[in-house]
Amino acid sequence: MRHLKLGLLIVVLVLAGAVILQNMEPIKTKLLFGTLEMPLAALLAMTLLVGYGLGLLTTAIWQWRSWRSQALAAKRQSTGDQASSSG
Repeated sequence: MRHLKLGLLIVVLVLAGAVILQNMEPIKTKLLFGTLEMPLAALLAMTLLVGYGLGLLTTAIWQWRSWRSQALAAKRQSTGDQASSSG
């Protein structure tokens, strides 16, 4: 499974690199508070990195919430076990 993920990552990076390198002409990008001129390749690369970062952040938040709910459930269970054994 690990080799499959690594292989897919390499394929995606190679394809993204090929698309980025084919788009080197400068473009103007309108942002909220101004205009930025840069090569289309830079915009594509930044978009790819921002999307990857948001995916990592989403996964981290999801895992953190899962771990938190498991910890709370374990705490409730241990508190319930202590209450029933002392009663």
